[in-house]
Amino acid sequence: MDLELTSDPLPPPKKRRRLNYKEQQAANVKDGLHPLGFRLANNGEKCKTCYHVNTHGNTRAYYKCTEYRITAGPGTDIRLKWPACIRFKEET
Repeated sequence: MDLELTSDPLPPPKKRRRLNYKEQQAANVKDGLHPLGFRLANNGEKCKTCYHVNTHGNTRAYYKCTEYRITAGPGTDIRLKWPACIRFKEET
């Protein structure tokens, strides 16, 4: 049994580019999810009125959700105008 060897090797597999945080958030919204990846609450509320919103930063306010991991980068910043997720809790 002779195997034919070809001079053309298989092309390397294409590497998928990892989405940056803005692209990932847009993809989540397109899929009907909260930009951070949680399911939407569909209660008409916004992140602005949620108990879990916290501010970080010294010279500027960066809004973060305490129900999601908090980092020093912009990928975990939230927008107060976003629709509330299922972890929404009324501010007291």
